[in-house]
Amino acid sequence: MSLNFKKKVSFYIALGSLLVLGFLWILLNGTPFPRWFTPPTQQRIAYLAPANSPEVVIHDLVIGETRTLTDTQGQVYDFDVSPDGKFIIYSQSNQMGGRDLVRINLTTEKKTTLTECGQSVCFEPAISPDGNQVAYTLQDAGRGWKPEVWVLALNNLSRQPLFEDPNISSAQAR
Repeated sequence: MSLNFKKKVSFYIALGSLLVLGFLWILLNGTPFPRWFTPPTQQRIAYLAPANSPEVVIHDLVIGETRTLTDTQGQVYDFDVSPDGKFIIYSQSNQMGGRDLVRINLTTEKKTTLTECGQSVCFEPAISPDGNQVAYTLQDAGRGWKPEVWVLALNNLSRQPLFEDPNISSAQAR
């Protein structure tokens, strides 16, 4: 036997062994990847654009697609993305001069108004780590525009101030 032939046989035996080990790994673990390595499935960036007429825009880094999620004629003020990436809550100017909070489901793109703030301004949404609540700032003309932090439960849309003492504002709670 030639040396070249022995090298080829050794190579194919090693390759076959790796394939068998890989197949066993998949059978035992259910995935071709170790648990510490999760291949990216959804890598997206959400942002407001354009600056002079902001809407919530999302860009998918995997497929390179960009799409505008809102159509408010530039009335979006700010937003937050849920920790699981399934929805966004944004503040939007309303017809009474205030701002409301709106949730958009990123799968269905269904929009749900969470707060109707009227002439008050509801903004700076911050979604809790478990995605069940959102804290936001409320400024009300009837209260001298003093900012207050409120918490909204997303399962039943009940809301309450974060601080019971009306003399504590969000500016003092740092």
